[in-house]
Amino acid sequence: MAESVPDVVEQEMALFSSSMEALEAARSIARQQLDQRRQELEEARAEKSQLDRSYSFAAHELEVSAPLLSSGRCQK
Repeated sequence: MAESVPDVVEQEMALFSSSMEALEAARSIARQQLDQRRQELEEARAEKSQLDRSYSFAAHELEVSAPLLSSGRCQK
């Protein structure tokens, strides 16, 4: 025989609740992944900044040393 209306409503509510829990779990995972990617981006930006400073220092050192090297006043 067909289920009673209260039983159907109860089943639908349970299904809805289960779907909402799954959705919230997926949302939580997505937020965690977003936070991780943001952290990785910040780390990459910091590394780039450090590399830019190192490059600038090396370029300046080369600029200063090149004339000395070519004149023989500085050793390699």
